[in-house]
Amino acid sequence: MDIKMLFTKQFIITPMLSLLLAVSFSLGACANEKTEYSDVDTFLITVDPSYPRLLKVEARLKTVDDILSMEWESASFLEAGWATFVDDLKVYTPEGIEIEFETILPAKWQLSGTLPETLVLKYNIRLTHDYVEWEGGHDEAAYVLDDLLLFLGRAVFITSGVQPEKYDGHQYLVEFQVPDNYQITNQWDETGEKNSYRATSTMELVNSAILVGEQTVKEIEVGNVKIVIATGNDFSGAIPLFESIYQNIAPFANRVMGIAPASKYVVIANSAPRNEIFDPYFSGGVLSRTMSIIAPAVPGPEMKGIMQYILTHEYLHLWNIFAPVEEGLEESWYTEGFTDYMAIRLLNALGEFPDDQFLNGDQGILGNYQKYLDGRDPEKSLRQAGLTKNQGSYDHVYSGGFTFAVALDAELARLTNGTVSVADYMRELVSRFGGKEKIKFEDLISVAEDLSGGSLRPMFEKYVQTPEAIPLEDYLHNVGLDLVFEGDEPANIVESQNMSEEIKNLREKFLKPDGLTKYISSEN
Repeated sequence: MDIKMLFTKQFIITPMLSLLLAVSFSLGACANEKTEYSDVDTFLITVDPSYPRLLKVEARLKTVDDILSMEWESASFLEAGWATFVDDLKVYTPEGIEIEFETILPAKWQLSGTLPETLVLKYNIRLTHDYVEWEGGHDEAAYVLDDLLLFLGRAVFITSGVQPEKYDGHQYLVEFQVPDNYQITNQWDETGEKNSYRATSTMELVNSAILVGEQTVKEIEVGNVKIVIATGNDFSGAIPLFESIYQNIAPFANRVMGIAPASKYVVIANSAPRNEIFDPYFSGGVLSRTMSIIAPAVPGPEMKGIMQYILTHEYLHLWNIFAPVEEGLEESWYTEGFTDYMAIRLLNALGEFPDDQFLNGDQGILGNYQKYLDGRDPEKSLRQAGLTKNQGSYDHVYSGGFTFAVALDAELARLTNGTVSVADYMRELVSRFGGKEKIKFEDLISVAEDLSGGSLRPMFEKYVQTPEAIPLEDYLHNVGLDLVFEGDEPANIVESQNMSEEIKNLREKFLKPDGLTKYISSEN
């Protein structure tokens, strides 16, 4: 899941697609048939502080077919993908007989001969990802600091089978062998054994960020969610700011969106590394239930505004983690655009994002509409643009999704006399589908129509499935707001003149929907 690209005078927030893994794993415990994990794939990752950029990995995998795969997202620009960083891969039978294989690009290995039911792998991972020019910066891959390593599961794990189904519910046991003074922070469940964790699907295994090393960790309980904030010791001054923001936004978000699908949420923040490729910069992103931020300096109170926006957006991904995928089209216009709109909505309802900024600010309705108009490809629909969101279609997808969320919000208000908003819509999607990956484009339409009692299919099909531009001014006018243009450029959103009492009431309900305001002081 990508973080929304946010441009300000000082900072650029870019997607973080992969971090780095510097960890070591002890296979003996994993192979113990007396444990409840004897029938799951196991990994042992070893970190040697003398060689922090070299991870040693041992694995015991159930044989799916004659292919081993590391063909995860985000490294397709490299000829060998994630396998670029793999050294000395060896494959054995459980009895120690070596199995020959042939390397297949990208990031696959075809095994030879008659295969046993279980494969034993030994290999090294070179943590040199931060010396490669990734699209969004070196945090797209991983980084290494003094006594601290950050990585994604996809940078380390090899599995049996061609691109195994990532939502398969398959369980993995992951253990780490690290120095006694090192801590490990990740989103997985603890097994009860030291430095031992369980991932409940291949998606959770590879779309996880892991922090290993000397660190400062703060845990806070908000409703049914445990928020874990972890930083390098030199960055721990950011923790009070992060904690205060979560204590403010998380209870409200929990009430608005409903019971969180996950009970643990991890935030990792550190000083940005410096090397020959990049100077320190501000960046961040989210994967599943983990968010990571790097910054040139520890953020102080002067950064509260931008941090509130970032942390709120990413926290909402707890309910909206995986973009629906259908016929090869990733619905990131919905996953990111609607999440961003809801983040601004929440902050506005809490009084943290003023009304004038909500309507006319750079991160509000007007600013996103302008970015959508400037960045849209007239030959691509919102759905099609999602396929190239990191190759020039960013504003088309993110700000376009935001704009469609505004239009749908207005239409829901019109059809229900202001009793239903996008907040209710997203809450209902969570209620029906649990924020999981199985949601489809058709579901997005049917839930909107069920809540509104109206025909919204033409709206979705015209402005999401075709390249037709969203005429936001028409939808805003229906709820008593006018979009003023200067020439061809949208310049300001103002209250419509000579409104009827009915439209005035509708405008107030659109701006302050019950789906948000009723939860501000709620205890439940």
